[in-house]
Amino acid sequence: MDDISQFLDRHFAKPMFILALVFLFFLAGVLHFTDGEIGVAGAIKHMSQSAKEMAAKRKQGKLKNKTQSTETSEIDKEKAGDLSQKQGVHPSKTMKKICTTGIFILYPIFIMELLFVIWKKSPRWKRYLLYSLIPPLRLAGRDHTTGKMIRLPKTGWVAITEDLQDRIEKGFTIPMIVIALMVVPLLALEMVYKEVINNSPYLTVLVQMAAGLIWLAFTYEFIVLISIVEKKKEYCKKHWIDIAVILLPLIAFMRLGRLG
Repeated sequence: MDDISQFLDRHFAKPMFILALVFLFFLAGVLHFTDGEIGVAGAIKHMSQSAKEMAAKRKQGKLKNKTQSTETSEIDKEKAGDLSQKQGVHPSKTMKKICTTGIFILYPIFIMELLFVIWKKSPRWKRYLLYSLIPPLRLAGRDHTTGKMIRLPKTGWVAITEDLQDRIEKGFTIPMIVIALMVVPLLALEMVYKEVINNSPYLTVLVQMAAGLIWLAFTYEFIVLISIVEKKKEYCKKHWIDIAVILLPLIAFMRLGRLG
């Protein structure tokens, strides 16, 4: 069993870390490339508008009003279709399609790793079941032998201790401060130059890409630290703002899909 565990740790750890990181990049793209709407604020605005439209339609009880609204929506769709044909496909839509395709390509790899781990009768198979369900968690995957070590990009396999937690938190401090400071000017840019950005597809993509990278940084830090701390509930309570930053785009994305 030790030989099998060492084999898995030696040959699977690094490539699966890289694939999990790429998966996280693709996920950030899917959540933030929103077909021309800039940032999470744009997604929330679209959600509220769609909700208001749905509520208004429900209040219309007469068949005539329903028929008129249907005809109007069909005309709007035809106009939108003609406009999209003239303007071409928005870059955000293309980028989102690429990221979605990437996720569908990578996801089966994590399923295959789980099946291989089960076939090798690894005692840590339950943890890898979680990784197969949420692939980004594989970034902080533990070893098969003891389950008490984690592989970091620069240092390799290290034992999970309180000292390691302190060192990682200190290592994240300065980069995360810089990234957090980027949020304010990005939001200000979206608010002040909103029309300019919306009218420029490539500026829209750049803003969405910046928002996606900020989200990715917060998510990566949270995944690593939540994987090594012992008191996970206390850590979540203490870092609820980080959780909000991570979950808001996910909630907005799911609501957009539901309303769409």
